[in-house]
Amino acid sequence: MPGGLVYPRKGDTMTTDEKDRLIEIMRQNIAEKELYLYALIRENIKLKSQRPAGGQVERRGEGRGD
Repeated sequence: MPGGLVYPRKGDTMTTDEKDRLIEIMRQNIAEKELYLYALIRENIKLKSQRPAGGQVERRGEGRGD
C-alpha cells in the first residue's frame, strides 16, 4: 500500500528518513491544530464582545428546570 499506513511487524525498525517524514507530518498536524485553536479563540473573543451590557447570557439547561 504505497503511501498508506503500514503497521510494523515485530522486529521492524523505522529508517531515519521514515522518522524524519513522520516528524514533519506531526509538525504540520500541530501547526494546523494551532491555527484552528487560534481561530476558535478569536471567534470566542468576538462573540464575547457582542454580549449585552450585563454580560450575563443564559446557558442551556440553566434556569428552565431542566
